[in-house]
Amino acid sequence: MAAAEPTGALLGGALIAAGVLRMDRRLMFAGGASFFMVMLLIAALSPWYWLALAALILGGFGTAGFGNMQTTLMLTEAPLEVRSRLMGIVTVCIGTGPLGVLAAGALAQELGPRAAIVILATLGLATTLALVLALRRR
Repeated sequence: MAAAEPTGALLGGALIAAGVLRMDRRLMFAGGASFFMVMLLIAALSPWYWLALAALILGGFGTAGFGNMQTTLMLTEAPLEVRSRLMGIVTVCIGTGPLGVLAAGALAQELGPRAAIVILATLGLATTLALVLALRRR
């Protein structure tokens, strides 16, 4: 089960690199993150192992899109004079990942693993939606 999401990400990344999966970069970024969180919710709420496994593998495709675009968008959309600073911010954000793991662990200890995953995925979806709506207005 632990290898399901990375397996999907590897397959998704290979399809992106081969040009099989193509879409708007911004959609791939926000849509990939959102798709992963929806699949994470399905996996957490699933009463069946095989459904959870399939959801996590599919969620890996979303992770591939998000991961591929997090730096690509900075390099292609940002003005040249701020690219290096923005790439530094991306690196800092990636580096905060362990804080999310600690938060997940604390929630899981208090509420159980399933509830922790549901809460974090729901918050992630809500935050992504809020950012998409705020940035769309620009």
